Order: sequence, then structure tokens, then C-alpha cells
Amino acid sequence: MSYQLLPTGTAGSPNVSVLTVQGSASGTALPVSLVGAATSANQTALNGVVGGQTDAAFTGGTATSTLSALLRGIYNSTVATTNAISSTSVVPPSPTFVATTSAGPSLALKTSAGSLYSANAVAGSTAGYLLLVDVASVPPSGTTVTPKQAIYLPPNASGGISFQLGLQQPFLNGVIALFSSSIYTYTPVSAAFIEGIVQ
Repeated sequence: MSYQLLPTGTAGSPNVSVLTVQGSASGTALPVSLVGAATSANQTALNGVVGGQTDAAFTGGTATSTLSALLRGIYNSTVATTNAISSTSVVPPSPTFVATTSAGPSLALKTSAGSLYSANAVAGSTAGYLLLVDVASVPPSGTTVTPKQAIYLPPNASGGISFQLGLQQPFLNGVIALFSSSIYTYTPVSAAFIEGIVQ
């Protein structure tokens, strides 16, 4: 085991390799500085910032601010402001029920992005498919479609699809329900009733 003798200095004349807090024989405390000399002038300036005065409100970091005032100012301008809690409550949108008011081959459940909770239809005298497509509006007859869901309904039968809460099916453009005799080409067939719940 080896030992290294640390350099020392005398009061008022510190060794250049030593950081001292006691700098004079009179007992005057001097600031520790790595870049400048430990002088009485530096000590006076330091006292003007960190102590020796009546605690007062933060004044923007001037030499008249005490250390506790400076710390309060930093807290108030950063932590307290950043972590402020707004009293405004956020209310999530509620699901919306949409239904036809008369027999027909289609229903726009939503014309913008959203989520599908459920969709159901009642077929008329003609069988068809309940198609749920991701578009913003009802397409013209004969349009090629790519349904996200297709449910076959015999004549005068009812059927549909529903999703568990939290597992709703997303639609990027809109939620359109079609009743068609074909799956991939929209061929309108009149349904007795179409309804759905979207958000």
C-alpha cells in the first residue's frame, strides 16, 4: 500500500494545488475559486448574492437576491409552472347511435375517422350482405369496395356485429354501412332497417 502526501499551504498563501476555505490568519472566510483568486472583493460580491441580507422576494437574479429567494425564483419559474394542473376537465366523446328512418340500401354512420361499436340490419324480402366500409360517403352503385366486415342476411332476417368496449374497430376515413347483393361490388338492395353505434 502506498501513500501520497498532499500539498499544503499557510494561511493567506494557499498552495496552488489546494482548494482552501480559510484564507487568512484573521479568520476571514474567502470563497473557493477554480478560475480566479480568493480575494476579499470576491467574498463581498458572493455575500451580496447568497446571504447577509433580509430574505426578500425573488428579483430576477440580481445581486440583491438572497440564496433562498433565488431558489424560490427558480422553483416558481420552472417546477411550479411546469407541473401546474389545469382545472379544466377533459370529457371524452360519447358514442353516437345512428339509424335509418325508412327502408334503404345504405347508412352513413360517420363521415370522418372514428370507431365502430356495433352495426345491425334487418333484411327486407331480398337477401343481402351488410357491408361496413372505410370511406367518407356512400359510394355510387357498381363501385368496387373492400369491406372491413360482411354479414350475410337471408330475407326478412336480422343480424350484425358488435365489439367489446375498448376493442372497437377503427375506421380511418368514415364508417359507411351498405346493404348489397354482392360483397366486393356495391349492388344496392333495400334493407328494412340499418343502425349502428360509432364514436
